Amino acid sequence: MRDYTSLSAAQIQGFLDGQKGPLKTLVTPDHNGKNKTAAQIISDACTAWKINPRVMLTMLQKEQSLLTRTTLMPHTLERAVGAGCPNGHTNYYPGFGNQIWNGARLLDGYGEGKHGSTIPLWKSPYTTVTDIYQSPHVSVKTRSLATYKLYIYNPSIGAKTPYGDLRSQVSNLSGNANFWWIYSVNFGSPLAAPVGYHTRAIMRKTTQLWNSTIGTRRHVKPRRGGAVHVVGNLRVVHGRKSINGRKYIDIAWGGNSGSVLYSSIRFSP
Repeated sequence: MRDYTSLSAAQIQGFLDGQKGPLKTLVTPDHNGKNKTAAQIISDACTAWKINPRVMLTMLQKEQSLLTRTTLMPHTLERAVGAGCPNGHTNYYPGFGNQIWNGARLLDGYGEGKHGSTIPLWKSPYTTVTDIYQSPHVSVKTRSLATYKLYIYNPSIGAKTPYGDLRSQVSNLSGNANFWWIYSVNFGSPLAAPVGYHTRAIMRKTTQLWNSTIGTRRHVKPRRGGAVHVVGNLRVVHGRKSINGRKYIDIAWGGNSGSVLYSSIRFSP
């Protein structure tokens, strides 16, 4: 969610050039009324609000199919990412530039109390939200701030149980399941922390680090005998990989480095 440097404006334009949709040639006013390319509008908003451009590109496809559609309806660009559009008649931020800017701004603020947001703060280990589109309503435990933000933006699972491999449901996906599918197809797993990402991490007491050079494991020592070990300024060196059939991620912090079992680490803001 926060990897706002994942794509430059030029890289966003290159991605759009490879799509069938109309955004590759779109020049339209940004939120300040200045004409810019769609790629530059996306880049500017994501940089300002520190939102991953891949997230916004996914939202454009999820909400209005703007990566793939070849014809535009009158309202398509006006409601590009569904920001401030609680129903089919209301639109607080009409226009492509306003949609991108305020969509990124809303994602930035949700769950963190920014920009006057009255949405409840996300709290570890999870915060429960409600899928209002299912009857009866379904409770969803969001175990990351990023997931919470997406469910506040659109409180819909958008898939049928059992969840997991959703390929058999592709033609019927909506909501956050559709977000997951679109992101996965275009950019890889939404769960993968980006290479070079700096963050804090919380490790379980039983977390093991794998030294791939000499093939040994060692346990991370939790601070003051606690149940978890908090790591500051952690940097993701490589994405997920498989070691002896288990998924690890390469990390580095404070002069230390190693591969940690992916299921035993939680990234936190």
